[in-house]
Amino acid sequence: MPTITIQTQNLPQSKLRRLALRATIWCRDRHIDPTHVVISAQNLNHQIYTGGVPRTGATAIVSCRIGRHRDEEFMASLAKELTEALRDLMMADWIQLTFERQDASNTFIFDGQDLWNAEDDPNKKYIQP
Repeated sequence: MPTITIQTQNLPQSKLRRLALRATIWCRDRHIDPTHVVISAQNLNHQIYTGGVPRTGATAIVSCRIGRHRDEEFMASLAKELTEALRDLMMADWIQLTFERQDASNTFIFDGQDLWNAEDDPNKKYIQP
């Protein structure tokens, strides 16, 4: 279940939606269930510094939590896709992408009705109506 968090300055909802759709299609094309792709954005309210120098222009810090079984090629390809999307949507000139592998067994999903572990079959519910 890829979970992508983007921190940037003032990314409008319309552009976030376009980025979310693009990333979801990328994941779907790699046989990941689109409903398992989670994307959120946080507004950066502070200056970004690299080497003690403030960054000017559009910047983004991206955190991607992915399954432990995903290889380097998957990460590099997803990083490229997200970088291209952010450059297209917000003219980003500096982006940091960090990947964290995690076990699906550490993730639970609640859809408003049912709760299940991401590693389990979605038909195995922990909370049922």
